[in-house]
Amino acid sequence: MQTCIFARDGKTPDGGEIEAYVDVLRTAGTDLIEGVLLYGLARPSLQPEAPRLAPAPEAAMAEIAARICELGLTVRVSP
Repeated sequence: MQTCIFARDGKTPDGGEIEAYVDVLRTAGTDLIEGVLLYGLARPSLQPEAPRLAPAPEAAMAEIAARICELGLTVRVSP
């Protein structure tokens, strides 16, 4: 599964949003998911909201990856 993580208006996903994402993975069936690729914004977005978006800090990406690993899934992070 691929998931883009970014900051919007200077804020990364909060604890509740991360837990909701982890619940989606759990509900989907961790035995059916080979792994998770967390990636960030590698270049400027062309979306109208682009001025509000920024790459997530590495610490935030690592925190989310650690939470996913607790499910027993393999996680690769590409900031």
